[in-house]
Amino acid sequence: MRRRKGSSAGVAPCTRRRARLASFGAVQTNIAEVGEDHVRLQIVDVDAEREPDTDAALLAEGWATLTALQPICEASYPPLDMLLPAAHGAG
Repeated sequence: MRRRKGSSAGVAPCTRRRARLASFGAVQTNIAEVGEDHVRLQIVDVDAEREPDTDAALLAEGWATLTALQPICEASYPPLDMLLPAAHGAG
């Protein structure tokens, strides 16, 4: 099956909304248990007021949301070598 450029499979265009990213996430990850050879994480809902027209608010209203994101990547600035002791800064 070929899709039209910019379309989403299984989501009708009339149910999609562009949304800005909420300043606070809808879920939070907590450390539930720490063992000798494992860490178990728990995802819990955050009970916070949802900001209008954000991804979290529109998802709660039943919309499929579209939010453009930029990736997190390593930055070369500021130079961190000056913050590390000489023995640890190399390499």
